[in-house]
Amino acid sequence: MNDITPAPIGYSVYLGNIIVSDPVKASLRIRELLRCLHRHAHGDWMETDDVLQGINLLAISEGGTITSVFRVNEAVVLIKSAGDRSRTTVVLANEMDHVPPYTREELLKKPKGLSPELLNFLC
Repeated sequence: MNDITPAPIGYSVYLGNIIVSDPVKASLRIRELLRCLHRHAHGDWMETDDVLQGINLLAISEGGTITSVFRVNEAVVLIKSAGDRSRTTVVLANEMDHVPPYTREELLKKPKGLSPELLNFLC
């Protein structure tokens, strides 16, 4: 049972530019993607752990990054809205399995073939 309350009723996260990775496009139907984005934007984070839900609630009032995790069929979808709400990035969890948590500067120096979208999501 979740102890975290959902986002305030009527609340909606402005998504800004929506960046969707190619693996997400290949794995999800458009209706599934739109449902995840809708849930993310309206504070339906019940598939996200309690700690991240709490961070998201704080981010609403303080303008921080909002992150959601959704399971769609066999895929685990991660959605992240930037603190300034300029963009929302959608990736699959397995896209990040091979990427250690480097800083943006460290990632830029490493030829790992990271897309700009994935780089923005990680940093």
